[in-house]
Amino acid sequence: MNSPDVNAIVASATTINWVTDVIVPLTSALIGGLVALVGVYITLSHERNVRKAEISANARPFFSIFGMYDHGRFSNAQEHVFSFVSGDIYDDNQSHLVANVVNSEKIEFVINEFCIDGIHYHPHGYEKQFISKGLVCTIVINIKTGANLSDALMYVTDINSTKHIYKLKCRNELVIDFEEVQKEV
Repeated sequence: MNSPDVNAIVASATTINWVTDVIVPLTSALIGGLVALVGVYITLSHERNVRKAEISANARPFFSIFGMYDHGRFSNAQEHVFSFVSGDIYDDNQSHLVANVVNSEKIEFVINEFCIDGIHYHPHGYEKQFISKGLVCTIVINIKTGANLSDALMYVTDINSTKHIYKLKCRNELVIDFEEVQKEV
């Protein structure tokens, strides 16, 4: 009686096809892992950009101009008066551009300077004017008499050190509105 060779049976049952049994599954796993990593990278990058945009939007100065008729509501505006001059001294004989400002409760910022009719006006005493949360103040700019107020600009730096430029809309030496014209990073 012929008995089958036990070693031949074991060897044929354990024969490995290297292409289908090893290389294809490893290559598939490697490709799948790389695709998953690329997807995670894209998702994290997108979320980082969204967070940066939210932080930037939350740091943007948000303030309002109020008119002289609102002084009853904002009676403490005269407690905080900031002066801006073009030279070293404040000249009472010059004209004055006045802005009554109420800041939001969400952000603080610094007013760096104003530029009116090509002349730069810095804070009196050269100290930058810090506008804290909820501050109600009056800004007085000691402008040259007869200055063209149609191109009045205000330069502001927010809490993230981003510079903003606002165009001021004026009527009779009073700032009545503003709009952001440029944001520098």
